[in-house]
Amino acid sequence: MARKRSTAAADARTVLVVDDQPDTLDSVRLLLEREGHRVLTAASGPESLELLGVERVHVALVDYLMPRMTGEELVGHIRGLDPSIQVILQTGYAGEKPPREMMRRLDIQGYHDKAEGPEKLLLWVDVAMKAHAQLENVTRVERLKSDLLTNVSHELRTPLNIMLGYSEMLIDGACGPQTPQSIEVLERMRRSAEALRDIVNDCLDMSRLAAGEIAVQLGRVSLESLREDVERAATGLLQDRPVSLRWELAGVPAVVAERSKLRIVLFNLLVTAAKATCNEVAILAEECGDRVLVAVQDDGPGAGERPQDTTFEPFVHEPTTGKGGSGLGLSIARELALLMGGDIEVASAPGAGRVFTLSLQRAALAES
Repeated sequence: MARKRSTAAADARTVLVVDDQPDTLDSVRLLLEREGHRVLTAASGPESLELLGVERVHVALVDYLMPRMTGEELVGHIRGLDPSIQVILQTGYAGEKPPREMMRRLDIQGYHDKAEGPEKLLLWVDVAMKAHAQLENVTRVERLKSDLLTNVSHELRTPLNIMLGYSEMLIDGACGPQTPQSIEVLERMRRSAEALRDIVNDCLDMSRLAAGEIAVQLGRVSLESLREDVERAATGLLQDRPVSLRWELAGVPAVVAERSKLRIVLFNLLVTAAKATCNEVAILAEECGDRVLVAVQDDGPGAGERPQDTTFEPFVHEPTTGKGGSGLGLSIARELALLMGGDIEVASAPGAGRVFTLSLQRAALAES
């Protein structure tokens, strides 16, 4: 039966010990309590999951061989409940499963052979406690950064919208006729304010995505129906540039997505391609099994020497374009694609441009 222990100090960190052997539970509990830890015990995987539903646990000591639910299965359940818990797998049969193999295969932070004795176990617990404390600190700092970004972005939106409103009023002659020179200055002001507003909106969207505050309502969406909206939104990107858009969407089935979010994904991919391209951006789609692949291809210089795995990192700017922006467009696009059950991959070669490929589930024919 699962047991709670409260003899440790109120600020002590909590260790959950899961083992089907009562003697092992008692001995490990006494050992850890002498070290000042708060200890919870459970004789099986299901009992431990009940405790995890109501208790804050920092480190879990999990026996590998248990009835009803193995230690390996329990580790998977723990990860689904709280990824921050540091898991140490214990076993009395270490020879059957090499430690390095178990560390590679399972999402655990330690592996203890019971034959190695209590000092080695305490060492693993100390390491896990330090790792959890560091993880908590990193999480706290990231949360503070996200909150600061959100608050600053909200504060910037109001004055930006006021600037845009007044500049548009002046351009429209609300305060009297303007000279061609003054209209040109006002247009520059408006475009700069719009660019800054887009950056602020990107920051807000990224903060909401990181906090899990954006949900999706999936339905049947035709790619062809989005073409006009995306192309109209991209018109400003191609002003005074001899760049054409080539669409090949004919005959491609509908996809499972949310229309407004899919439009954002396609627009952000198109923005990236338009900044890098020399002559043409191609938007090509094809059916591949139960998926629909949408490729956005430019004919620019390619990715250069920047590692591919940083392409979708937040605030990473495109070194090949020389253009401004928040560095969040690709991050937002990929996060939204993942929320809709899809993904985005990039392929590139220096001098041969890049191809961003969006993969989405093909909509069933019976869907309305």
